[in-house]
Amino acid sequence: MINSNTQISKAHIVSICLALAFWLFGLARISQNDLNRNRIRLRADITAILIVISIVGFTLKLWSMPMTHRLVFILVFGWTTITSFDLLIINKLN
Repeated sequence: MINSNTQISKAHIVSICLALAFWLFGLARISQNDLNRNRIRLRADITAILIVISIVGFTLKLWSMPMTHRLVFILVFGWTTITSFDLLIINKLN
């Protein structure tokens, strides 16, 4: 990733963008599903917005790529962890 003009670096950036696009698509599907609780849908919406803000912040050079990576990882893994515990509690109550 030192030289952004190499084919490997370009492939890395494309794969990250595609992964985030599919992640955002998944969050959009979750937020549109009426069977999910409002908390899960709201959390999916907020996470999607924050991921887009972090990418836009990098694009506008408000912060660096390492900071963007950290923000996205925190958001993705944080959302997954919190929602997993929420779903476990819901299933335990039912």
